[in-house]
Amino acid sequence: MSKPPAMKKSDLTRARILEAARALFAEAGYDGASVREIAAAAAVDPALVIRYFGSKEQLFATAGQIDLRFPDLEGAPADDIGRRLARHFTVVWSDPLTASGLKVLLRSAATQQEAAGRMRGVFASQVIPAIRAYDPSGDSDWKAALVASQVLGFALTRYVLELPAMTQLPEDALIAHLGRLIQTALELEPVPGGD
Repeated sequence: MSKPPAMKKSDLTRARILEAARALFAEAGYDGASVREIAAAAAVDPALVIRYFGSKEQLFATAGQIDLRFPDLEGAPADDIGRRLARHFTVVWSDPLTASGLKVLLRSAATQQEAAGRMRGVFASQVIPAIRAYDPSGDSDWKAALVASQVLGFALTRYVLELPAMTQLPEDALIAHLGRLIQTALELEPVPGGD
């Protein structure tokens, strides 16, 4: 069995810069992390950050790329969708492959238009289609927005603000409560005359 090829030095440097950027953007937001600080955390010259990513904006865009990897809900019992989604989101927010990018966007979305645009993009390209696949009734878009409000509020309080009541809540209890909120959103009837 042959070994996979070793990464080139340039690929390793790029990966190190990206890892440092994700950590700093997640901690301080877009405005609170400078190219110089990112370079120092990655132990590289600031010019290399620009060489590999072009600009702070492009580095931020790369650091905030997210694939939520929605589970296939086809065939799942209708009354269990909320719990399944809550479990999935809990895993996504704690998975090292996705958590830092999500924190980057969530921390920065309120003050930085690029981050807000990326969050809207994730919502439009991943959340809405997943809810539409489950609920093709035509009401799925506003239901997806309600689900997103619950999930983002949960993530903000548990992973960004780290409110003790949320961080100390056992994962099973968190999934049960968040699952009920999501399930309620999915089962709501449309408001007459609402769009």
